[in-house]
Amino acid sequence: MWEITLPYVPISQNSDEWRGRWSRAKYKSAIENDVWTICKAQKFPPLKQARLYATVFFPDKRIRDLDNYYAPLYKGLLDGLQDASVIPGDDTRYIPELPGLRFGYDKENPRTEITIHDIMPSAGEEPS
Repeated sequence: MWEITLPYVPISQNSDEWRGRWSRAKYKSAIENDVWTICKAQKFPPLKQARLYATVFFPDKRIRDLDNYYAPLYKGLLDGLQDASVIPGDDTRYIPELPGLRFGYDKENPRTEITIHDIMPSAGEEPS
C-alpha cells in the first residue's frame, strides 16, 4: 500500500473554478503535477493493477455531495499516476473498479489522503 497526501481539498464541480474549460484544465494539471512529484519523490513502483481510495478532510462539517468532488479529484490523480509510470493506463485493465471516496473533518489540517493498493502483485509477492 502506498499513500499520497495532498495538502488541500479538491474543488467542487459546482464551483465557478470548475465551470470554465481552461480553469478545469489548470486545476486538473495542478493535481496531476502534485501526484507525479510525490510518486517520484517516494519512488512508487510500477503496478499492474491498482485499487484507489481517497478521503477528503474538510475544514468544516457541512454536508457535501460525493459526486461533486469525484471527477475534479480523480481526473488529475489518475493521469498523474500514469505520467509517473505507477499505472500503465487509467482504464479498467489497470483500475478495474471505481475508486472509493469518503469525506472526513479536520478543522486544523484540511487535506486529501489517497491510498493505492497493488491488487495484482508480481509472482512471489503478497498483495498490499
